[in-house]
Amino acid sequence: MSDKPRTVKQSGSLFGTLTEYAGKLNDAGFDYHAFLEKAHTKGFNVKWTKANIKELFDAVTMAMYNKTSSQLSTVEIQEAYLVFERHLSEQSGVSCRWHSLETQMLSSDNQWWDNSDKKKSDDESPDF
Repeated sequence: MSDKPRTVKQSGSLFGTLTEYAGKLNDAGFDYHAFLEKAHTKGFNVKWTKANIKELFDAVTMAMYNKTSSQLSTVEIQEAYLVFERHLSEQSGVSCRWHSLETQMLSSDNQWWDNSDKKKSDDESPDF
């Protein structure tokens, strides 16, 4: 397992993927608190947001590694996303592929991550 911290590209990919996931879950009619109610959490009717889906992802990373997503290695972030995506897709039927430079270039909405001010290097690409 690699001890290298997650890369800038992986950070952008994570936030882009989670943003897309939140939109898909909202479009499919899944309420955030209703979804969490299975985990004994109750609350108001709340839409999925970047913040609350990141909170859920961090719950996975804490359970797996006792780290927040910003503390994960390049390998850990990939492993955590696979667990997160599998659970969410099994519970909701909604899935979302990990964002990569390729999915960003194919997307007509490239607003999910603007890294134009940072130099991109090939050695920072996620292994997905």
